[in-house]
Amino acid sequence: MSILSEKTRLVVWLGAILAIGFLSTTIGGYIVSRDSIRHGISAQALPLTADNIYSEIQKDLLRPVFISSLMAHDTFVRDWVLGGERNPDAIVRYLAEVKLKYETVSSFLVSANSGKYYYADGVLKTVQPGNPADKWFYRVRDMAEPYETNIDPDMANRNTMTIFINYRVLDYDGRFIAATGVGLTLDTVNKLIDRYQEQFRRRIFFVDPQGTIVLAGKSMSEIRGSIRNMEGIGTIADRILQTGSTHSHLEYTRNDAQVMVNSRFIPELGWFLIVEQEDLEETAPVRRIFFINLAIAAVAGLLVFGILVPAINRYQRRIEAMAHEALDNAGRELERAADQQQFVAMVSHEFRTPLAIIDASLQTLRQLEADTPPDVTARHRKIHRASARLQELIGNYLTGDRLRHSEAAVRMEPLALFDLVAATGRRSEWPQLHLEAAAEAATVQGDPELLRIAFSNLVSNAMKYSPEDSPIRIACGVRDGWAEVEVRDEGVGIAADELPNIFDKYYRAAGNKASGAGLGLYLVKQIVELHGGSVEAESTPGAGTTMRVRLPLAPAA
Repeated sequence: MSILSEKTRLVVWLGAILAIGFLSTTIGGYIVSRDSIRHGISAQALPLTADNIYSEIQKDLLRPVFISSLMAHDTFVRDWVLGGERNPDAIVRYLAEVKLKYETVSSFLVSANSGKYYYADGVLKTVQPGNPADKWFYRVRDMAEPYETNIDPDMANRNTMTIFINYRVLDYDGRFIAATGVGLTLDTVNKLIDRYQEQFRRRIFFVDPQGTIVLAGKSMSEIRGSIRNMEGIGTIADRILQTGSTHSHLEYTRNDAQVMVNSRFIPELGWFLIVEQEDLEETAPVRRIFFINLAIAAVAGLLVFGILVPAINRYQRRIEAMAHEALDNAGRELERAADQQQFVAMVSHEFRTPLAIIDASLQTLRQLEADTPPDVTARHRKIHRASARLQELIGNYLTGDRLRHSEAAVRMEPLALFDLVAATGRRSEWPQLHLEAAAEAATVQGDPELLRIAFSNLVSNAMKYSPEDSPIRIACGVRDGWAEVEVRDEGVGIAADELPNIFDKYYRAAGNKASGAGLGLYLVKQIVELHGGSVEAESTPGAGTTMRVRLPLAPAA
């Protein structure tokens, strides 16, 4: 289950990394391309289109302004009005000639003196201040600008909605004497805008300074009113309607599409030219490539997984087989080790009984030493020492086996430390053994059997590396709130570079000729630490070694 879970996590992580990598690259490329196209439209295409349209407007829409200006500054017109408007046929022929020559739908002149409205076919009417249809004339009379562009019904052309250029005519002293100009039908202008839109593939319309749409093509035939109230463009209407300004980088959102806007104020018309373009058409190839890349990424990911998952499964099966084989081998090794350990433990227990019999027999023979030849006594002592070493080795092994099993019971009880150490020292039968006890008795909480083995190993270690006639001193006392036992010998000592390793399991110093398995000091450290204490060694080569054990004092009763 764990291996399967690891494999699943690996596949998921690899899939996530591949997906993130593909998506980051694809989406990043799409965003960069889209933004580049938008910037190109906003910074280059739209301004260039606006300039081209402005050039077309100058040719198509500003031409009537120029014609009206010529009419207003024509000396014939001035002189005819100032001459009392005699011979009306003269001005009618003039207006007819202007209409014919410049191909306008209307040409007119309204006299401030008589109020007569002259056009190409005669006199249309006389303007009256109270007539709403004539308000434009009095507005032109009172305005400061030289002309205005106005959309009104053309009564001379069956009330067709017409764009009039109303130009002020002044006498030679600058006084208003008439209004003149020409007109273009809205249908004609709308066709021009439609032609612009088809030519430049943009949406084009005109608004007045208040934001009202005054001219638009067929694509906006249903849209009326102010751009301030329109969705999307209303958010940037105030920036568009800044008279005299040109904005090339305005944007808004319409129907989930980003719309780039270029606005330009045309003073000759008094209107704003607005050119719009959505990014959907221009970015369509980029979106198509984006989705193609996503499809390629998905196919590539599936191919990678199609190769990767079987490979992972193969390697997993190989690893599982190797793991099972290793576990089987380890199990067999553990079984062999357990059998071997059990056998050694059994043999050790079996050896203790005959060794005890041998030791008891030697004790009996020692009582007869007075009648025993010296060479026999020497042999008895060698047998005794060999028996003692063998018993120590067996005891160390059994103690180590006991410490390896954490469930082994440790019998903790209050112990008089000096009595325990003294009894251990006396059993060693070392001729030059000296016991020193401090005035303050030390009582510890411990397992008497384990502590006896620990101190017995310390004394035995000192005996192994000391001449038979050299002293071994055991001191017991209390220092800094701890019970302390020191075992000092005057033997060969231990080299400084070997001192940190003497408590390691099976460690024997280089050149060491003394018998032993390297377990004694290791067991000392294990037993002392089991009791919450510590052991350390100090040594001077050739001068002896001091082993120092510190144990916690038993709580006061």
